[in-house]
Amino acid sequence: MLPNSLSSRIGALMLVLVLGMMGAGVWLDNEKEQKGSHLLAGLDLSDGEYILVIQDGTETEVSTETHPAQSESRLATLIDDRDVIAKYRGAVDIKSSIVEFLPGEGRGDYYVLLFRNGRQVAGRSVPSATQIQVPSGLRQAGRLVRERRLQAGCDVFLPALERLQSRNVLFRDVSSPKPGDCDYPYYFSLTLPTVVVPEGETFDVDAYARERFEQIVANVHGYVLRFVKPVIAVSSPGRISLVDDRYHDLSYNGEPLVLTGFTLYDIRVTVEGDAGVYSALRDLNLHRYMAPPHRPERLEQAKTQALSRLGLDTMHEEIIVSFQDKHATGYEYRPDGVLGRQYPRVYVGDYWEAVVPSAQ
Repeated sequence: MLPNSLSSRIGALMLVLVLGMMGAGVWLDNEKEQKGSHLLAGLDLSDGEYILVIQDGTETEVSTETHPAQSESRLATLIDDRDVIAKYRGAVDIKSSIVEFLPGEGRGDYYVLLFRNGRQVAGRSVPSATQIQVPSGLRQAGRLVRERRLQAGCDVFLPALERLQSRNVLFRDVSSPKPGDCDYPYYFSLTLPTVVVPEGETFDVDAYARERFEQIVANVHGYVLRFVKPVIAVSSPGRISLVDDRYHDLSYNGEPLVLTGFTLYDIRVTVEGDAGVYSALRDLNLHRYMAPPHRPERLEQAKTQALSRLGLDTMHEEIIVSFQDKHATGYEYRPDGVLGRQYPRVYVGDYWEAVVPSAQ
């Protein structure tokens, strides 16, 4: 049960949310939903080839066909008669729903999407089929299509994509590899050993990271690899502390054990490369690439002094140095760096495919 004070605050927050929705014009009718504006009414359909695709859960048949890298999915309705779309466009609507604003419930499983010459120009996705209003005459003028997803690495994705394009299927979204991407079929994260810089030292972290990665590349021979722009986190003052293996703060006289006198830098990067890069980097001693002003002994001295207050050995394996950046995101001091798990690079294409009537 929640304390009375907390319950009151939650109730007040809900009231503010409802009043804010009223002020924004998002009020709820008896069905907990509000009618939205007609999303196609103001469009000029006089020029171009238009296709309207509707997914409101009306058609429930799923495909029993299988194809490499393609997933089974639902049926939708496709209308490609511009005159029919123009006739009914004022009656096509999507209602707003409070479900769209609930955490974890804002998925776009249902939609009304309008395409002009293969590019989406109007419409949106919503989490509930009951939000979609489509006149029966418009639906009857359409034909069934099946939602499809092509998902694979370069070697499978590109030939399959070319075949689909030759059949003039309608794509909803495609994440195609850029020129040269197929040379880097795998990716993983690489975190350098946490950099310890004494307070008052001048430190260009971007230049430091660039130099470290250039050195690593120079020592990995015979492999194709590249680094995506590094992500760098910097400890905030007073935010370096000692925690146990459950990440609970260690304290002395009721106060957290805070380490001072230096700044910590977490430098991590995504590595893209061929199949052998991961093994090659795994065999490297990342610590050998660290250089001044990196001074890990400063942290060890502060850690030893802090632990001595608790009568603990500095080599206690369950003691972790934790720090937070300016966004209060937590990080862990890692003296030896970390190589993350390797994954294949995958490309995705979502499209609609005509339903072929089964033979009687």
